[in-house]
Amino acid sequence: MLALFKNTWRKTDEYKKLIRLYQIILLILLGFIFLQHEHLNSALTSQRIYVTPTLETAGGFTQANHISDELLFGFAFKTFTEINTWRGGEDVEEYKRQIEANRYFLTPAYYEQLTADFSKKKMLGELARLRVLSGYHGEDFQGMDIKPLGPNAWEVDLTLRLEERVGDTAVKDVLIRYPIKVVRSTLTPELNPYGLAIDGYVREPERVNTLI
Repeated sequence: MLALFKNTWRKTDEYKKLIRLYQIILLILLGFIFLQHEHLNSALTSQRIYVTPTLETAGGFTQANHISDELLFGFAFKTFTEINTWRGGEDVEEYKRQIEANRYFLTPAYYEQLTADFSKKKMLGELARLRVLSGYHGEDFQGMDIKPLGPNAWEVDLTLRLEERVGDTAVKDVLIRYPIKVVRSTLTPELNPYGLAIDGYVREPERVNTLI
């Protein structure tokens, strides 16, 4: 009988040791899974998806951290024309409001440059003019309009129509090619969903044609 008890105790001890071993293995596996989960979360939060304006251009596929030429062109066109269009008249602060509304889409250096330009135009009385900067028929996006300047910078060439009026009188109507410098933005997606910012001109804009 005593031998039977000893044999039972021995088997119980072996079962306990086996259970402890399983517990240790389980803890190790859980720790490994937790570390992999944290690593995956970290990888996902550090990547950004840039969606092209028309998915057909990429067949409906895109890659993390890849910026398409179409997105660069669309961003530069929208931001630049919006800043440089105002109604004029007695409201001479609209240009300043446009700059502020697009502040997070500008580099700090270019923001300061535009703020100084606003003060200069206000002093010269140019903000009383109605000013419209827009696209021009036949000057749509072309692949050659985008030129890489480095791993995180591009030249985006925009050929735009600049019209200015004082009352009913047209004082300017010209086509200008603007070589816009666009760079990656380090701001959060909440502040800058594009992940891009305008950093001024690559060189001085060039007048292409005078329409009046």
